[in-house]
Amino acid sequence: MVCEFAHGDVSAYSGKTRPQYQYMLAAIGLGESDAVMVFAADL
Repeated sequence: MVCEFAHGDVSAYSGKTRPQYQYMLAAIGLGESDAVMVFAADL
């Protein structure tokens, strides 16, 4: 693992801005990552 992007309790469904998610997408777009691992603690 190279980097962790965490956004706490902010759900995508809420419509609130999730800066860490945007940073992750930008890192992927810049080629800084070639894989994403997701962990959902609420399952």
